[in-house]
Amino acid sequence: SAEKIVEPIEDNEDEGLDKVQGREEDDFSDYGEKRFRGRLILYAIALILIVVGIVAFLFINTDGNFLNTFFKKSPEKKKFVQIEKILESISVEERAAEKAVPPVAIGESDTIITPPAITDKKEVFQEKPISTDKPKALKKIIYSVHMGVFSIEENAVSLADEFKQKGYDSFIRKVSRRNSEIIHRVLIGKFDNRDKALEQSKIIRQKEGLHSFVYHFSTDKPKALKKIIYSVHIGAFSIEENAVSLADEFKQKGYDSLIRKVSRSNKEIVHRVLIGKFDNRDKALEQSKIIRQKEDLNSFVYNY
Repeated sequence: SAEKIVEPIEDNEDEGLDKVQGREEDDFSDYGEKRFRGRLILYAIALILIVVGIVAFLFINTDGNFLNTFFKKSPEKKKFVQIEKILESISVEERAAEKAVPPVAIGESDTIITPPAITDKKEVFQEKPISTDKPKALKKIIYSVHMGVFSIEENAVSLADEFKQKGYDSFIRKVSRRNSEIIHRVLIGKFDNRDKALEQSKIIRQKEGLHSFVYHFSTDKPKALKKIIYSVHIGAFSIEENAVSLADEFKQKGYDSLIRKVSRSNKEIVHRVLIGKFDNRDKALEQSKIIRQKEDLNSFVYNY
């Protein structure tokens, strides 16, 4: 009879255990590799965030100028580039002409031969001659004591005469304002510095009991003052015939009427009917009141 071969059970159990242990080891190695990869990705993300933070910090604190240090060219390279460009701008003929000029030893000739000038240069620097003109004389400033200001000259003359009788060196200075109105300032004394004028002003305040202050002006000749004429305005017309009719009507009544043509900003010509020519505003105001009462017209003072 044939013998049956019976395999030992222990060997099969050991083999099964080996297979199970091998699977567990493979699973463990796969798990460790996955954890390592995950940590590597986290480290990479952290490193990128740190670099970005450093760059942002430098950019904010240096206003972006720190980037120029990485792209800055050395000055030596620029110099070489400029020299090469200058050499390229010089033509071959000019170089040959420079070589053709023989050198001259010092002392052998009174004149020194120089190579021809480069004509490609646009900028030519020339020496400016020193001015021999005499400086303008400085304006001399006069200090005076200001006593009063009047639009009517008679009032200014009256106050100046009053102070002259008291022994003061009073005088009148005419000044034209921005609106072309002439005013008359009553002043006392002509001093070359402010302190002397202040002393005189204090004396006048104590003796005369008047408010005064220091006023200064230059010795330059004032510009010719434009004479202002005051008249009474009684009408304005775009049609000249209407203006002539009104002017003739008032002439027959004994008034010194006249017509003044004026061009407006829109180039329209206006004919103003005026009465009288007065050298101050007060006289024109008196005439305007008379016309309002007698002729019952709305009139006002007009100056030109």
